[in-house]
Amino acid sequence: MATRIDIEITSDRGDGTLTWRAAGAKQPKGVLDGSLLPSGAKVGDVLRAEAEFTVDGPEVISLTSPKAPKADSVERLEILSTGGPTEGVTTQLAKKGGRRGGRDGGRGGRDGGGGGRRDDGGRGSSRDGGRGPRNDRGPRRQAQIRAGRTHREAWIASLPEGRRPVAEQLMHEGRDGVKEALDRQNRAAVADGREPIDIGPIMRITDELAPGLAKAEWQDKADATVGAADTADLRELRKALHAGSEHFPAETQATLRSKLQARIDRDQAAWAREVREALTEGRTVRALQRSGRPAKAGQPLPDDLVAALCDAANEALDPEEEPHRWTVVIEALAGSPVRRLIRPEAIPSDADDDLLDTVDRLAHLVPGVASAFGVEPRPPRRKRGRRND
Repeated sequence: MATRIDIEITSDRGDGTLTWRAAGAKQPKGVLDGSLLPSGAKVGDVLRAEAEFTVDGPEVISLTSPKAPKADSVERLEILSTGGPTEGVTTQLAKKGGRRGGRDGGRGGRDGGGGGRRDDGGRGSSRDGGRGPRNDRGPRRQAQIRAGRTHREAWIASLPEGRRPVAEQLMHEGRDGVKEALDRQNRAAVADGREPIDIGPIMRITDELAPGLAKAEWQDKADATVGAADTADLRELRKALHAGSEHFPAETQATLRSKLQARIDRDQAAWAREVREALTEGRTVRALQRSGRPAKAGQPLPDDLVAALCDAANEALDPEEEPHRWTVVIEALAGSPVRRLIRPEAIPSDADDDLLDTVDRLAHLVPGVASAFGVEPRPPRRKRGRRND
């Protein structure tokens, strides 16, 4: 979706393209085709632009001169007095909470970057600190593991009628909840002038019921985990399997391990396929970012994919590319498993402060790139926690 922003034309590159930046700000910035420039516009002019913000940055698709302020053309009615007395004027204030304007104010999104060639042939790139692009359709929501109460309710129904209220309270609020409910009951009895009850026998019943409730609860968790094994987040599945290692039946554990491995294999294949597709489409930044997020931590890329990523990264770090393009590629490379395999043969002659700062900040992750810039990699600075005196 196109977004309207005000931009300032900053320079003419002499090859039919011009550089721009957001009016009054350093970011976003980029390069646009000179044919979009309105008649009479020149370097330094502020223009109204329509830009499409994608994962790889903003792309200006049209330019117009800003509209001049509207003249005061409101027609005013002349009030003719009748000469007689008039009643006082009353006002009524509108309630708060009316329609609010959008907070983005046409800024066009936070991932808008500056100039440079986009991976898919357009212009502009994203600056997201190497975290990688979000899915074009938004992040995929994965099902959570929510245990039902089938086994617990069946267990409560099997108890003698006198123990069911205690079991219900124990299931919903735990042992402390049972004791607190009994204390409230005794306080109410004292306030009404009645004798409080001895809660000791009831608490002993509570302790006798606890193991049976725990067993039924683990049965409910086992059923929920098996049911969500194909859709739940992998970390949640691992956590549930680890927590239930001493409580789930052996058959349930075997089923979960099988489903978990199948999920990992499936997601790993999809991960490698997404990296390949991004490379095929010429989206080097996207491919580098995606390569750093495998379904299972530490899972290596296939050798041919490693070679293809290295070739694409080396090609993207061409000394003829703009410094901002280098900045974007280096940030994406910093999270990729091929980051230590890349060493540019040459660097841009017009490297700006942003690029040099990025190389200095990520030197420990991309030592080959840092060496090309003459930067000595050093360990990242760790945040110091508050000392407890």
